[in-house]
Amino acid sequence: MESKSQNIGKVFIIAEQFLLRLGIKTIINVLGIKPEVHEVSALSEIKEIPVGTAFIIIDSECILNEKDINLNNLKEHFPNCRVLVLEKYATNPSHDIISVADSQQEILDKFQRFFFEEPDNDDPQNESSVLSDREIDVLKEVSKGYSNKEIADRLFISINTVITHRKNITEKLEIKTIAGLTVYALMNKLIRPEDSQK
Repeated sequence: MESKSQNIGKVFIIAEQFLLRLGIKTIINVLGIKPEVHEVSALSEIKEIPVGTAFIIIDSECILNEKDINLNNLKEHFPNCRVLVLEKYATNPSHDIISVADSQQEILDKFQRFFFEEPDNDDPQNESSVLSDREIDVLKEVSKGYSNKEIADRLFISINTVITHRKNITEKLEIKTIAGLTVYALMNKLIRPEDSQK
């Protein structure tokens, strides 16, 4: 790990809570890397564009709380950055989302992959391939903030069908909150950031 640590440049830890930022720094130390760490409580506090590869570890609440900055345009502003999202209330099989439900070993494994493995450049739709086309349609509408009735009307299906699809989506993705589903949809480019501002 010592030799790999030389490739780690800047790490931005974005979380409102001091305790969360401290915990992330502790995990980084446990991994044995010594990057240049910048702590901020909001995305808008990042003033400079990093030169070279940078790593951004962000609490999902900071993504949802920003009006002008979000996960997608963050990647546009910082094209060389890798992003790891901390989602407090959901479990997700994705390796670039960490949940409080993850075990200690799962968290360490995800951080290790984040810093030391090459990012996947697969088509984002492949990440969502566990969902049927109709479930993806429902997920998009849920992420946009529509109610079950509104989704039923928009997709020309019954409310019971919407509820069934939502239950299947929750079980397949292991994400139980609308905020978590929204972050998942944004990260997999199923919706645009402005779509979630309903």
